Amino acid sequence: MRSKRIDGIGRRFWPMSTEDWVDISTRRWEKYPLESMFFIEIANKFRVMYKEIFPRPGESVYKEIKFLVGKQAGDSDYTFGTDEEGKLLFGAIASTVAQNIFSVLEPFVKGIEAKAKESAREYVKSVNPYLYHNIKRCSTCKYENNFTQRYCGQCGKKLDE
Repeated sequence: MRSKRIDGIGRRFWPMSTEDWVDISTRRWEKYPLESMFFIEIANKFRVMYKEIFPRPGESVYKEIKFLVGKQAGDSDYTFGTDEEGKLLFGAIASTVAQNIFSVLEPFVKGIEAKAKESAREYVKSVNPYLYHNIKRCSTCKYENNFTQRYCGQCGKKLDE
């Protein structure tokens, strides 16, 4: 049986009917949506990295990715090794996981940054208000006045305290 493209991200290595493959794929997506999305993202990232490192247009050869665990004579610790394709796979996995973690944490980090800036601003104002350039915005004309002014420099209205 000739291999066919699957979801645009991989190839089928085993003989299976299209109906069986669709059934399995649908169940996988229903039960494991996050893992399925990770697989696609990792496969896409791997493909991009692989093409950049090993540009072979028109090549349709499958390669094994090999992983080795062992230790050399005299060493007390085991070591882990892989070929270049394995390194790219680990890179694609790490990149995809990190990107997803950072995208989830980004709103929290921005919130923490905003709170830290506001806390620092309040502290500086309490220690010495002249160190921080405060402005008083006129409620009528929206002109930005120096914080020491009592009346708007644009329209003359009394500024809020």
